[in-house]
Amino acid sequence: MDLANKKYAVTTPIEALLLASIIPVLVLSLASSEAMFIVILIAIPFSLFCMALIGAPLYFLLKRHNLLNFPLCIVGGVLCSVPGSMVFSPSGLPVEFSLSNYISFSLLGSVGGFLFWAVYARVFGREQSKLGSVFGFVILASLSAALLYANQFKTIEYVDGKTLTKGVAFVDSNERLVPIEVEGEKLMVRLAEQVPYISNCKASLSKWRDMFTHEIKYSVSHYPQVPRAHHFKVFSEAGKANVPRECPHDGMVILF
Repeated sequence: MDLANKKYAVTTPIEALLLASIIPVLVLSLASSEAMFIVILIAIPFSLFCMALIGAPLYFLLKRHNLLNFPLCIVGGVLCSVPGSMVFSPSGLPVEFSLSNYISFSLLGSVGGFLFWAVYARVFGREQSKLGSVFGFVILASLSAALLYANQFKTIEYVDGKTLTKGVAFVDSNERLVPIEVEGEKLMVRLAEQVPYISNCKASLSKWRDMFTHEIKYSVSHYPQVPRAHHFKVFSEAGKANVPRECPHDGMVILF
């Protein structure tokens, strides 16, 4: 049955693109009433921006080359999610710290792509290249495999460690590896740019598996006794001078 004959049918690509941009994000917001206000003000406008930036040009490109098929609609939806995953992911951290975010955005984009195909492309894109469909399924299968692979490395664990008695350079212009004692073993742990190395101090460490080398890696998450140390670079030079080089004794917490 031709959907175009139905009373409320979607008959233009713009209508389909608008629905594919708004409905998945709106449905997701129903999971949390607190998030709905943010979704209306930020997420939906940003989703419409991504549709105009990527979705609309991609539609006309696929339509022109007779490639408006199911798998490429799904892939197109994932591509539309890329700006959101990049903007709303934390910067300056290893890619593994953002994998959950990237995967979530990709799945949301794929729902939008499926919706576009369901309400429009499967009717108005019937006469498409069969070779293009094969090409689309190959790309979709490759993308799915990449997401499944990345999903194995998204888990971040937290373990306790302790810095050594002797410190290292207080400030560095780049991230560096510093010595931390973890369960009696000395490991070289990532310390983010301009975060101080506070000697003889407990440290909470993030632990993850590198998705390229498969090595177990660690980074300093925070110092429980000096909780503001990771924010000190927003202070004045005088404020930075007050950051302790050594941990306080007897479990004392310093906010400085």
